[in-house]
Amino acid sequence: MIQVGDYIRWVSGIAVFSADESGNVQPVEKIYSYGIVVEVAEAGEIGDDVVIAFCSNENQWFVATIDDPEYEIEVISRGKDET
Repeated sequence: MIQVGDYIRWVSGIAVFSADESGNVQPVEKIYSYGIVVEVAEAGEIGDDVVIAFCSNENQWFVATIDDPEYEIEVISRGKDET
C-alpha cells in the first residue's frame, strides 16, 4: 500500500519502441518520473484510491489512481513510519 512519504516512480513516457516482422510495436525502454507522496485520497472521497505526489525532477504535481496500468506506479523506498 502506498503511503504519505513514500518515494515512488511511474512511467511518464517511452524512449524506445521495437517492431517485429508482422508490424506489432512494443515499448522497449520506458521513461520514469520520480516523486514523494504527499497525500493519498482513499476511495469514496474522489473515486478510486488516488495518489498525489510532488514530482521533484519536473517540479510539478502528479495525480493518478494507485492501480492505473498506464503509469505502473512503483514504490522505490518507504517513507519514515511514524506509528
